[in-house]
Amino acid sequence: MENRHYELVVIGAGAGGLNASFKAAELEKKVLLIEKFKPGGECTWAGCIPSKALIQIAEEIYTAKKYGHVEINSGEILNEVRRLTEKAHQGEAVEALTGAGIEYMNGTAEFVDTHTIMVEGQEIKADHIVISTGSSAFVPNINGLKEIDYLTNENVFKMKTFPKILLLLEPEL
Repeated sequence: MENRHYELVVIGAGAGGLNASFKAAELEKKVLLIEKFKPGGECTWAGCIPSKALIQIAEEIYTAKKYGHVEINSGEILNEVRRLTEKAHQGEAVEALTGAGIEYMNGTAEFVDTHTIMVEGQEIKADHIVISTGSSAFVPNINGLKEIDYLTNENVFKMKTFPKILLLLEPEL
């Protein structure tokens, strides 16, 4: 088992984890960034970027409709949303991280003690550990919801086409 030591380990490569990692690398610290999916987090893959891309496309369609009939192909729209998301992701892709001096590891971290974690069978020690694991979609307790393929921000942008009918639920805070 390999024993590795870092000045900073960041668990979670969403917006917060990426910013912490880039700043520490800029300060010439030895940094390891760990993510169980891929860098970018909720904002990149299920929030800010794809939703803003969809809004931009909707505005373009709305403007075009002022000047005539516009045929809408939801599959093409969702493909464009994914293309724009991938393009935006390039600044936080693994190559960008390593180019900035950040070591990247794909996996799930488990604490052994306050300065030690295990990731994919490797023991990693750190002077400081930042936990930046983000959020997940709230799924309301509605009878029958768990028996159907419901959509959340985490899977809506992965659809091939838009559904014919869409019901949006927003919980009161």
